[in-house]
Amino acid sequence: MMKFEKPSIYSYRAGWLIVTAFIIGLAVFVFAAVAQAANLPGRVEAILAERGIVPGEGDYNIRNDSDGRGAYIAEWDEMILGPKPTGGDLDAVTSAQIQAVIDQEELDRFNARIQGDPLIRAMISREARRGNKTVQQILDELKAELP
Repeated sequence: MMKFEKPSIYSYRAGWLIVTAFIIGLAVFVFAAVAQAANLPGRVEAILAERGIVPGEGDYNIRNDSDGRGAYIAEWDEMILGPKPTGGDLDAVTSAQIQAVIDQEELDRFNARIQGDPLIRAMISREARRGNKTVQQILDELKAELP
């Protein structure tokens, strides 16, 4: 007859370590998928900006059906926008590219308000190119200084 030996405390610790590592890995995977899905509009805008295309209303549509698969490009007008971006195209977009699109949009809104004053535009662009601040940070500082 076989004698049953009680497992050592180290066996239990190793088991919990494996379970914990699996849970952490799963959480990282889910977080990455959610972060990418949440940023899909920014990635699409960055790709279009790189192509030199300014989309119009209804040229593309991003949808999330709340079925656990996340956001996706539901409609895409290839005649206007060119080929629909692949998953690899979307994954290749960096946060710096997304930030550049956000900065340009904010600068465009600001330009519309100041009627495109070239001196102010040049000063803001120069400061942003130096890498010290984003356009948004510069504009926030300017707005705080205004009466």
